Amino acid sequence: LFVLPSVTGWCIRKFPGRKGIYYACAVLCCVAAVTTYTGYLSEKPESYYSLMETPVTSTQQQVKRAFRSISLKYHPDKLGALSGEERDAAGARYVLIMAANDVLSDPHARKVYDRFGQKGVDAFRSKSDSDYQTPALISMAMNALVWGMLTFLLSLGEAGGTARTWSFAGLVGICVMEYQMRFSDLDVMTSALPYMPVFEKVRILWEVYPAFMRGSLMVAQSTFVDKEKLRDQQMAWVMKALQEIHTKVVALEQRPA
Repeated sequence: LFVLPSVTGWCIRKFPGRKGIYYACAVLCCVAAVTTYTGYLSEKPESYYSLMETPVTSTQQQVKRAFRSISLKYHPDKLGALSGEERDAAGARYVLIMAANDVLSDPHARKVYDRFGQKGVDAFRSKSDSDYQTPALISMAMNALVWGMLTFLLSLGEAGGTARTWSFAGLVGICVMEYQMRFSDLDVMTSALPYMPVFEKVRILWEVYPAFMRGSLMVAQSTFVDKEKLRDQQMAWVMKALQEIHTKVVALEQRPA
């Protein structure tokens, strides 16, 4: 939000026109990808579907077969040829696989996990069905509020209205997608991210929003035309031209016949 403007501004100044905007957008996409990976994807726990090596579209029967296959690979009784450290690592992974199977083998718990993560599963199993939904709604509202305020503050100035409109449209789109993905059966990224549950995809959407907002502001500023300033310049030119014509007319009238 604060460092990229100098980089994207340099791209636009170095390559005037659309070419500079394309290069600046490419920089934004690269930075968004890197920050999303380093800030979230590289630090998040491995999803249950990845642990079980089965996609999110698997049926319950396919999940059961996947567990049988993967559990044999990491079962303590099958690790005789491994060293001590390798056995410990495989044993730790087997514990995670057992936890994943405990959730994915239960259709109701699996549905909750897909949309709200392990915290949602814990709330679902220990309390009422509504408890795991409320935190997600509060989180979505808080994200929308915080990013809405930041968007407004960072889009003050020239071309701010256009950039704000585009950014708010993207913000509303993310909120709509999150609601549909968490509380309905709509998941538009299944084919692109087959081993990633819905709650992780929603997090990625929020991770890339700052780059989208910055891109909206950058494009709006690059294509901004101050119509009021342009109109004032045109009026000044007209007044100057009229003054010159008036001066010439007066000079012609004062010439002797």
